[in-house]
Amino acid sequence: MDTSKITWILSAAILGLAAFVGYNMIYVPKRQQVNQIQLQIAEEQQTQQAQLEVAKQIVEFEALRKRLPPQPDPSWFTERVLSLASSSEINLSNISQLEAQTYQGFVHYSLQLAFTAPYHKLGAFLDQVERSDAFIRVERLGVQPGKEPGKLPEIDIVLGTVYVPQAMPGSPAPASTGAPQGAP
Repeated sequence: MDTSKITWILSAAILGLAAFVGYNMIYVPKRQQVNQIQLQIAEEQQTQQAQLEVAKQIVEFEALRKRLPPQPDPSWFTERVLSLASSSEINLSNISQLEAQTYQGFVHYSLQLAFTAPYHKLGAFLDQVERSDAFIRVERLGVQPGKEPGKLPEIDIVLGTVYVPQAMPGSPAPASTGAPQGAP
């Protein structure tokens, strides 16, 4: 055989071996590294997105928490209800605090109110309750028409709220105030 053919074949074999070694020893491991880095970037982006969503939810939760009692104390709730009744020109004939119900640090408070008022004042009071900065829920509403013509209706209403303990990491634990324990 001719030397140029041998050189040509030998050069092609060396080039093929170099390509094979270069592909398997350099390109494939580097490509695996690139794929792993891309996977890590995608995971980090997902983690950052999840952290952003959690941060948004914490901000929303804390904004909602401001509508709840700051401590497990029924006076906060009673003061707000009395203020709403006063601003609606409701004259309460009876107000009684129902037994607080506690479950795993959560405390549910209820107030029963009795009064007589025209329907428009009842509507104004319910509007005040709904628009209140405090979270107050109408749990029961009973309206009995006046017993005689021209008499105002008798209204019996139960309002409630709930105390939610701090649950965020690093937040102080709720203080125990000896609030009555009720059935959940």
